[in-house]
Amino acid sequence: MSANKKKKAQNRNRLRQKLLNRKRQRQGEVVGPANSVVIHDPPGQMKMSAALLGLVDPYLKDVTDEEDLRKMLLLGVIAWNLALLPASEREASINEFAKKAPGETKNDLHTVLDPLIARKLALYPDNQRHILNIDVTMQAAGPYVQVTSTLPGDLEEGSPLAQAADRAIAEAERAKKRNR
Repeated sequence: MSANKKKKAQNRNRLRQKLLNRKRQRQGEVVGPANSVVIHDPPGQMKMSAALLGLVDPYLKDVTDEEDLRKMLLLGVIAWNLALLPASEREASINEFAKKAPGETKNDLHTVLDPLIARKLALYPDNQRHILNIDVTMQAAGPYVQVTSTLPGDLEEGSPLAQAADRAIAEAERAKKRNR
């Protein structure tokens, strides 16, 4: 196969994988690196969707549509993850966001993020899980928010969470062997 045909085939395969990933995401699957392990509703852990909604709750009264909700939740994710940084690093990160933000948004970042960061630190001081992704779907009963986050760094051997992680890893390894 010529180098040109090989490159076209690789591009087609990448496009197919992107389309497959989008389809899987729409169906509620979490798509990540091949070595990712997903544990739905880890035992003994707070639902991160509830925590995120709790964080932005005072601001939800201003939300008028799905797009506003997504924006508010994304601001909540940014604030949540910034709150996990040491205070000295937090300011530099906000300034980096400000550099990339469009026009008026630069000035408003502290106005929006500072209260959300303070709220996260007050409501969930011990929750050190990073939020990796959110998905919002509108349903008849209202919006459904799904959050993908990291697990706590200190998994105690034999704990229900560690057992769930072990089961998920074992299942991923079995699936990998089946696909060989």
